[in-house]
Amino acid sequence: MKLAYESIKDDGGFPDLLREIRERLRVVDPSFRTTDDFNNFTAEYAKEHNDDINAFFSKAKESDSKLR
Repeated sequence: MKLAYESIKDDGGFPDLLREIRERLRVVDPSFRTTDDFNNFTAEYAKEHNDDINAFFSKAKESDSKLR
């Protein structure tokens, strides 16, 4: 079923069939994920992670300055 999903996705046609296969795969295999599952995050989630990344870069820049 996963191969059918990938084939239809690559083909780009039959969006209704693709959606139905995706929903059926989620029933059969609860661990099945698509890229759409990972692209749905909130603004709060993005801000939290952006803050973490910016803090990391700030510390890295500070460490780099000390080494120079």
